[in-house]
Amino acid sequence: GGSIVAWEWYFGDGDSALTRHSSHQYVLPDTFRVKHIVSSNTGCNDTLIKSVIVKPNPLDLHETPYLSSLKKGLVAYYPFEGNANDLSGNNRTANVYGASQTTGIIGNAYSFNGSNNYIERPPDTGFIPGTRSWTISTWFKTAGASGNNRMLLFWYRCGANPSCGSNDGAEYALMLNTADYLLFYVRDDNMGTGAAKTLTSPFTVADNQWHLATGVLDTYKDTMYFYIDNCCIAKMYYNSAALTSGLVNVPFEIGRTYKTGWGSPDNYFSGLLDEVRVYHRALNPKEVFALYYLGKQPEISLKDQKVCKSDSTYIQIIHPQYGINYQLINALTNQPVGNAKRNSCGDTLLLSTGSVMDTMYFKVSAYDTLTKCLTILDTVLMVSNFPQPLPSFTTNDTIQCFNENYFRFYDSSTISSGTLSRLWKLGDNTTSNLANPEHKYDSAANFTVRLISISDHNCRDSVQKTVTVLPSPVMTINMDEITLCEKSATEIKINGALYYRWLENDGILYSSSDSDTVIVSPDTSVLYRIEGKNIYGCPDTIQSKVNVYPLPLVDAGKNDTICY
Repeated sequence: GGSIVAWEWYFGDGDSALTRHSSHQYVLPDTFRVKHIVSSNTGCNDTLIKSVIVKPNPLDLHETPYLSSLKKGLVAYYPFEGNANDLSGNNRTANVYGASQTTGIIGNAYSFNGSNNYIERPPDTGFIPGTRSWTISTWFKTAGASGNNRMLLFWYRCGANPSCGSNDGAEYALMLNTADYLLFYVRDDNMGTGAAKTLTSPFTVADNQWHLATGVLDTYKDTMYFYIDNCCIAKMYYNSAALTSGLVNVPFEIGRTYKTGWGSPDNYFSGLLDEVRVYHRALNPKEVFALYYLGKQPEISLKDQKVCKSDSTYIQIIHPQYGINYQLINALTNQPVGNAKRNSCGDTLLLSTGSVMDTMYFKVSAYDTLTKCLTILDTVLMVSNFPQPLPSFTTNDTIQCFNENYFRFYDSSTISSGTLSRLWKLGDNTTSNLANPEHKYDSAANFTVRLISISDHNCRDSVQKTVTVLPSPVMTINMDEITLCEKSATEIKINGALYYRWLENDGILYSSSDSDTVIVSPDTSVLYRIEGKNIYGCPDTIQSKVNVYPLPLVDAGKNDTICY
């Protein structure tokens, strides 16, 4: 018998409640043990415990993500916040030799001069991989072009053994070579002092920018992985044996190669190092990206706030998260714009807005394919149009005959604000930037004249018209110049036109005929001008000069008697 009179809730994050039914909002992603205690009026109680998992939302741009797995398996963690203390909880503080504090990717970092600066953790068995998986990681920044090898992180059994032998080759390291390529290499006990297993970046990284270098030896999968920033740039099969110290006291070096007895320390790093981590396990891609995200959080920006009408622009996702599908959304209709995109090793994703015909508003959604969590960013990005040109032009005529064609074009384009320039394309590979060009065509045809109006923001629109150049007749004549005796006649024959009009040199119409042949018998010399037109009414002119000479006069005298 009895009844329940008291309820207690403990949510696993320090908060509690004393109501029968309760709700609770967690502020961090993690696994929480929720305890519920009920008590009866008889003094009896019972307890139920369940675990709840709160998964991280993607695209959290305002708070550094909390990923508890990054704390697991740490051998050492050096954030370099004023010192080289180890914040892994293992108390493996390192010693600083000459390196100086400066601004880092997160808080502070150490600057190394490339000649004698380094940081060292004295010999510590915690840095011996044995047969375990292993991860080393650091942020670095260097200008490069030094022509020297530069060591970022280094552990080398042979370097610590003054009488280095063939069994002392075990090592792991991150190094920039003389050509500014980054190397991750590992050598186990069985490889002697021969060539290490090496992964090399396919591109140079000494560009005076911050980069995250992460090398992973996964002994469970027999694979080496090499990451630069948030991208796995190389991997290889490697069935490694143990990496041991052979009872040699091997220090862990940051910023140089350690050698003693048979050589001197060298390969000093020049540049900045920050956030050094060593794990006795293999980090997975999600965790490597989480390290990257700690230094470079995703950013969303608009490439162009204003574009020309019908043009597109891009929403840029800078440092996109691993395993996240990004989708652009029309903020007014909530409809997706284009296809979702996912990070594939690039440092920037571009989401196209498509054609922007008017002011439009966009949001970005992010879907984590692993946790199935969806986030829609609150920020609304607006894209509007620049003033658009309104192209227009007129012409003195749209149809002209070939032999007298001369077109004039007049730009009458307008724009609401700003200035305009133009480009004329006249249809025969001729162009012009003049406001009112003039043009004569070299052949009879239809020509498409296009005017492109260009604003001071390079917005463009165009208009086009067709102008026609009609064929003109090409007339020929049988005689350009003729010589006649007085009272004689001659035939003038022409061709090439459909209709002819004959004019004498005084402009008097001599004949109007469709005939191409005229017989003339002028009394005096005369210049005939013949005007012809073809089927389109286009004219041509030709002329013929007729020279008339008087007949001779015969004079035999007054005596009409002839002797014989």
